[in-house]
Amino acid sequence: MSEQQPLGVPYQRHSATSRDAAILVSEKPTKIVQDRQKILAMVRRSGPMTDREIQAALEMPGDTERPRRIELVRAGWLIDTGERRDRSTVWGCS
Repeated sequence: MSEQQPLGVPYQRHSATSRDAAILVSEKPTKIVQDRQKILAMVRRSGPMTDREIQAALEMPGDTERPRRIELVRAGWLIDTGERRDRSTVWGCS
């Protein structure tokens, strides 16, 4: 399987971090990119939040929020704070 440049943004092919950053800063934001940006902005504004708190604040379904939050974690933008609320992981900015 050959690796393509995400959304036409250049990145270092040997670096997963570079690839993930390219996806996040695409010149033509797709809905996925816009959803990632909304989630990241919300956590930056409000402080550490659980998935449910993010979903409620953004009026975003869990099926939309969770995959985008996972991508943000994998890209290094969000981290598990080690805190739990109602048995849920609390996510914060890295």
